[in-house]
Amino acid sequence: MNPQIADRDLTLEEIKKFLERDYDMLKNVVEITFTGGEPFMRDDFGEMLEIFHGFFPNASFWIVTNGTLTTRIEEVVSRIVKIHRKIGISISIDGREETHDKIRGIKGTYKKAVQTIKKMAILREKYPWLNITIGSVLLPLNIKDFPFIYKLSKDFNVDFTFQPLHLNPVFYKHPLNTQETLGKYLIGEEKLRKLKDFLEIYMQEIFSRYKLAAFPHLYYYDNMFRIVLGERCRTLNCFAGISAFHLGSNGDIYPCHILNKKMGNIREKSLKEIWRSEEAKNIRGEIAKRSCICWTVHEIYRSMEENFIHLLIFSIRHVLKNKLNLRT
Repeated sequence: MNPQIADRDLTLEEIKKFLERDYDMLKNVVEITFTGGEPFMRDDFGEMLEIFHGFFPNASFWIVTNGTLTTRIEEVVSRIVKIHRKIGISISIDGREETHDKIRGIKGTYKKAVQTIKKMAILREKYPWLNITIGSVLLPLNIKDFPFIYKLSKDFNVDFTFQPLHLNPVFYKHPLNTQETLGKYLIGEEKLRKLKDFLEIYMQEIFSRYKLAAFPHLYYYDNMFRIVLGERCRTLNCFAGISAFHLGSNGDIYPCHILNKKMGNIREKSLKEIWRSEEAKNIRGEIAKRSCICWTVHEIYRSMEENFIHLLIFSIRHVLKNKLNLRT
């Protein structure tokens, strides 16, 4: 961790002050995702989770991690899972061991991540409300490994989810949408077509497992594939900056973790002031134009909740299509 960056992080006292001051605006929060960087690199991450639990005992907590700090992760999750029943952890697996370590740039990261999954699976035996997910990102290097990752998730009896790569100069510390930086990440149509066979099997198994509850998942992956291929633009209204926001480690507020449009900083203004500012209003106006092209798990699933009719139409079409296929 860069000490200069860490020194700018909100302290526990600042976090608690923020939650107390702006609780009237935050009291109806239903889901909080803790991500990074790597959240478990904060020495006081366990205490931070306990503070959030005190303010939001009924909210869903999701922790996203690369899984390399196994001992630390086990220690922190073991503490919070005892008091917070709506909690999940997503551990990143990018492919087989060789592929994963190549993408991460450090040898041995795959074994550490798998060890963390094992530890979490053992912990789940004692606390069955602990949700565990293996998360992946689509890259040219790992498309061939997706059947392997999915099998790994089934071997550990954990969920599996993936999304296309997103670059962002703030959250990911990477230039956004330039040909020079995106070129090596772009996935050719040929490789994506090979992925289609896997997706069809994966989506069939999702439907068999979740039945009617599978439609949000089917919608996400069906449209993700089409968007990455360039066959379809974003089809849902986005509610980032309206029903959700991203709080940076230094107190900066963004509508989400993708759009590089800063709304304000909680060290300087209250959340109410930031939310009602002219800057926030202008950012929401840009989002409403559907100029964003992201297709991230958290943003899209929340958008589906707000666009229920759109999802219902997709579900009906899916059922009718399957019935027609059965008759032919």
